[in-house]
Amino acid sequence: VYKRQGINAEYGGNSFLLVSTMKLLLLAFILSLSYFSVSCKDGIVIKSANRLIDLDSQFARHYINFTFENTGSSSVSDFFLAVHEERVQNLVFIAIGNPKTNTSEQLIPVPHEVSEKRALYKVSLPDVTVAPGSTVQFEAFLFFSHVMRPLPAQIKQNERQFVRYEDHAYIFSPYEIKTQTTQIKLASSTLESFLERPPTNHKDNIVVYGPYNDIAPFSRAKIHVHFENNKPFITVTSFVRELEVSHWGNLAVEESLSFQHDGAKHKGSWSRWDYQRASYQNMPLPAVASLTEIFPAEATDFYYRDEIGNISTSQYYGTPEAVSFVFKPRFPLFGGWKTAHYHGFNLPLEKFLFTDYNDGSAHTLNFTFAPLLLDTIIDHLTVRVILPEGATNIKLHTPFPVDNEGRSLHFTYLDTVGRPVVTFEKKNIVADIKGSFQVTYSFSRSSLLREPLLLIGGYFTLLFAFILYLRIDLNLKAKVSF
Repeated sequence: VYKRQGINAEYGGNSFLLVSTMKLLLLAFILSLSYFSVSCKDGIVIKSANRLIDLDSQFARHYINFTFENTGSSSVSDFFLAVHEERVQNLVFIAIGNPKTNTSEQLIPVPHEVSEKRALYKVSLPDVTVAPGSTVQFEAFLFFSHVMRPLPAQIKQNERQFVRYEDHAYIFSPYEIKTQTTQIKLASSTLESFLERPPTNHKDNIVVYGPYNDIAPFSRAKIHVHFENNKPFITVTSFVRELEVSHWGNLAVEESLSFQHDGAKHKGSWSRWDYQRASYQNMPLPAVASLTEIFPAEATDFYYRDEIGNISTSQYYGTPEAVSFVFKPRFPLFGGWKTAHYHGFNLPLEKFLFTDYNDGSAHTLNFTFAPLLLDTIIDHLTVRVILPEGATNIKLHTPFPVDNEGRSLHFTYLDTVGRPVVTFEKKNIVADIKGSFQVTYSFSRSSLLREPLLLIGGYFTLLFAFILYLRIDLNLKAKVSF
């Protein structure tokens, strides 16, 4: 709600200049308001908004139920979500759902408008248009990473981990909100402190802010919660996935991971005996004992190694739907500790490669974009797709924009000109991101004979050279016969 304030001033000799300056400033302000009204579809009011912030893990998951009302004179089909400037880099993805049709759409955030204080993201509901005077309900899901700060920053082995999370009691929005409520779900009921914004209520692991009425656009009201959270804060600093396509029927997959525990850093000595005793007694410890990744059900021929060799403590469990690979490091990861390993497996190519019915040389490789590595954040994902030698007309299709894309060659056994490699990179990836990427290319069936013919030709050349060696007499002395 904006209130007009009167300004009393006495002008001297430069009154005309001062008045002109004020007029220019007023004109700039009006133009900025007109720009905002155009970009955000003037006439939209949020009748009610209920937000749940789930802090049960290392991530902050925002679930928001909106009820929009179109008070303008024209129909509206697009809406805008706003994010504070300090959270733009932490936003992983946005999902929009329609509760009436039970449908949802996931978006990798690409800001529609960015400024020093906010970023606006344009969203729309499929086949939904809000006529003047009508309302619509939809759900928004915002996923944030790296938003909790360990406090204290260092703890001993048997101490519990506490974190601090900061946000705003008001939902940050470009629209006026008639009534709103924010509910924060903590990872435990141990709450050290929190900043009140009346009305505020706390019970067990739930903190409720609001309801608040008639909140102006882009309003702020900082809050924080300081609570116990012993969940692992695993960050994969580098994840490299390599897919090697063989038209003899195999898709070889190898993944290399470097990861670390970003929770409160471990200080003092470490005792495996104390760790085993605490694990046996089910005591909450901020340590990582294992990681779990989900593979396709057709995966076979597993291997998992690090710099030392095979990791015998790791294992996998197969079900008709998927294969769960449980990787156990050689030592539990406490805060600030890091390790690395690589693993691989084989897949039947027929499940992931599709051939055009009308053109037998046109192929499409379809594979999941985000690795299903549970409860982790991948800071940097690199995917390398190695195609057969002789593949042409190569194109990459991704469900959302990638940070980097490149082409190169890979040489292995019996290669002459090299195998084409498609590489792309993406930052801030979690297992919750859905979607697959496709690589289309041309590869004729006759090209399959390239390596067998090369191998056969090599053997024949070697045998022919051996025969010539036995048949040719290189002795310069003439033979004497009696």
